[in-house]
Amino acid sequence: MSGAYTPLPTDALTTSTSLERISLGRSASDEVPAEDAGVRKPNPGSDENLRKEIGLLSASSIIIGQVVGSGIYSTPASVALLCGTPLMALILWLISGIVSLGGALASAELGTMFPQNGGMIRYLAHAYPRPRALIATIMAYSVTFFCRPAAIAANVSIFAQYFFFAAGRRDYIEDRDYLLRGIGALTMTLLMILNMVS
Repeated sequence: MSGAYTPLPTDALTTSTSLERISLGRSASDEVPAEDAGVRKPNPGSDENLRKEIGLLSASSIIIGQVVGSGIYSTPASVALLCGTPLMALILWLISGIVSLGGALASAELGTMFPQNGGMIRYLAHAYPRPRALIATIMAYSVTFFCRPAAIAANVSIFAQYFFFAAGRRDYIEDRDYLLRGIGALTMTLLMILNMVS
């Protein structure tokens, strides 16, 4: 990306004074009254009065939940087998950690360059502005309908396997594949309901 940063135009729904205050770090005393700014006042009973911020504990929980998946429990044996020696497996994990750190630092830099909401969608929309937000929209749909559901399905299938490991019934893992899928689907449904009511 070359040239100076120029923010993308925002639509009328995201130009409220509360969003501007959060993205620019202003306090409530600096806020322009809604009557003077020509912005409609939010309804006191609506969701617009909810605080739009995340604390350290919440942010840490979200990041750990997205980074630490079921792969750490299911793939180390395969990695060690394919590498041949424990030293080679450790070297591979060290190289992978350096590459992951590079990605994390790049994301942190992009986050400071674009302090608006949206994350990766915002970055892609700025990097590929024409046709307008096409790449960002494709990425959003692919994550919503393919990537996240696939990751959740992988996690609940590993959960079902380890459920039977903990119960001492390893024979169920090889002989009853339908049971693993059923427990995975039930777990996914219960987690979905828990998220909906919380």
